[in-house]
Amino acid sequence: MLKTAAVLALAVVAVLGSFTAAPAIAIFSSGAGDGVGTLTCVSGAVPCPSAVVDITTPNPAWQPNNPGGTSAVWVSFDASHGTAGPNVAAPNADPGNETVTFNYAFSLTGPARLSLSIWADDTARILVDSVQQIAGNGVQDTRCAAGAIGCEPAEGGSIVNLLLATGAHDIDFAVYQRVVNGSIGTPFGLLFAGELTPVPEPASILLLGSALTAVGMASKRRWFNKKG
Repeated sequence: MLKTAAVLALAVVAVLGSFTAAPAIAIFSSGAGDGVGTLTCVSGAVPCPSAVVDITTPNPAWQPNNPGGTSAVWVSFDASHGTAGPNVAAPNADPGNETVTFNYAFSLTGPARLSLSIWADDTARILVDSVQQIAGNGVQDTRCAAGAIGCEPAEGGSIVNLLLATGAHDIDFAVYQRVVNGSIGTPFGLLFAGELTPVPEPASILLLGSALTAVGMASKRRWFNKKG
């Protein structure tokens, strides 16, 4: 009986090990891609090509590239947008009047939790699978939005542990150019970094529960045998 309990205990350890075996998957903004999803530009108030590129010289006031030691960099649809961005006739942060939208599409082979940090100039509205998670910030300071989501280090917005099911997903970063300097747009771009943390499937949780129950029953039988 002791041998049986030991075998079952080892099975539980194996199941627990399978829960921790899948590491978090890093996702981030990059013109070269992150190897997980596909980042493209979708036209809004101004037209843009689908290709997204790294900004050659990010504005010095912006949150620096590689936040938190990640590989994330500032991107846009033009590499020069760290100096001068698109010029729009009526810039604002109203939903539906975004300058452009950067779409990040990816697929999950199992459920996962999304955590993400985002900066944008001037601001951004964030939707996951067409559901708004963060509204655009219409209050402006001397650089970009005053607070989240803005462009400076303390102005990042965040999504924390958003549960996503198995299958295809989209994150839409609707970025707004709110201030123009004469006929020249001010700096414009997007920076994001985060991770997808796999979540155990219900079947795996059921397996763990069954294994724990079996160990408990084996131990109980052994105790009764000793009493007898």
